[in-house]
Amino acid sequence: MKTIYLRQKPCQKCYNLDMDINEYQTAGEWYRKMKADGFTVPLALYHTLIKIMKDERISFQEAYKKLQAEGRVQEINKTIIFDL
Repeated sequence: MKTIYLRQKPCQKCYNLDMDINEYQTAGEWYRKMKADGFTVPLALYHTLIKIMKDERISFQEAYKKLQAEGRVQEINKTIIFDL
């Protein structure tokens, strides 16, 4: 069994949503679409995205990419892991 550490960079086998992120204008739109497509998405991630967008006055894409750059969000297969 392979151990996956939350702070590591995503591996080549990880499902990468970088291209798909640009399709969504809001966190709500993204969250609903991911859930409809069968992804496991933490509700805390959705709320954190909204808070970052509001506090820093940035777009959904910028907020999501910020969390990715900090190593707090990873996509593995159809599961999104969020490090609080």
